[in-house]
Amino acid sequence: MPNRMIRGDLLSSERYASVSDGAKVLFIAILLSADDAGLFEAGSFALARAATLPIDRIDPLRDELTGADLVRTYRQGEKLFGFVPRYRQRLQRTTLRHPVPPADVVRDDASFVEICAKLKLTGLHGGLPDDPLLPSGSSTVESQSGSSKPSGEQRQISDAQPPEVEVEVEGITTHPSGVLACGPCPHGEILKLWEVRLPEHIQPKTWTGTRRTHLAARWRETAKRRSWASAADGLTWFDELFRDIAEHSSFLTGRAPGTKGRSSFMATLDWLVQAGNFARVVDGEFWDRRAA
Repeated sequence: MPNRMIRGDLLSSERYASVSDGAKVLFIAILLSADDAGLFEAGSFALARAATLPIDRIDPLRDELTGADLVRTYRQGEKLFGFVPRYRQRLQRTTLRHPVPPADVVRDDASFVEICAKLKLTGLHGGLPDDPLLPSGSSTVESQSGSSKPSGEQRQISDAQPPEVEVEVEGITTHPSGVLACGPCPHGEILKLWEVRLPEHIQPKTWTGTRRTHLAARWRETAKRRSWASAADGLTWFDELFRDIAEHSSFLTGRAPGTKGRSSFMATLDWLVQAGNFARVVDGEFWDRRAA
């Protein structure tokens, strides 16, 4: 496997800055051990060995990286694999050593879709992998089987964009087959909806770092799950969510009395967009009984 290149852009990445020091160490180990397309074994043992970290630390650190969209995970049989979005390496030969991810994991990553097209992987639809195509283990797909001299097609791959390990690109793009998907997260418009629907709550003065990363991740996840056709669909959904919080959750809006002498809780937007809290709110865990 050729040496990996890590650009200095990584140090200015909001996603990278938002995770803990341990997660940063794990991410660097992943960058250096992933195959040419950014695919890697994501099981706890494999990552602990690659990063020389205790195995009991791997799961929470991997979850941090997933939450920041530095890595995405998928399963092939009983094995867990990962994909590094925005990986882009300048290589004369592109070799895949792990199963190709499902389409929803990679559809917004233009460089990976281009690799799939260049390698002419069997079973692709619209230039995107629908199902894992390679067995687990060390099976390999190369742009020129057994040839050490790069062909014109291989040179075209290697002369593509320089390796941008981390670039702030949020949202998902339009599927080539015509299936609509949502664009980048409109942070400012969502903050405005929060202010209009919940004016008595804390209004963020700044929206950078972890806050921005979490909201972008929630936008992307919900867009995929609900198949938004436009940003307007997503904004309508968030507006309805904030309205429901205002009208149907005494707990989240501070109307419920505090316990044991504590003041009542009032949700903030940065609290809401954290993955666990967001899921509980969307699932209706905090709705008043009459609303539920």
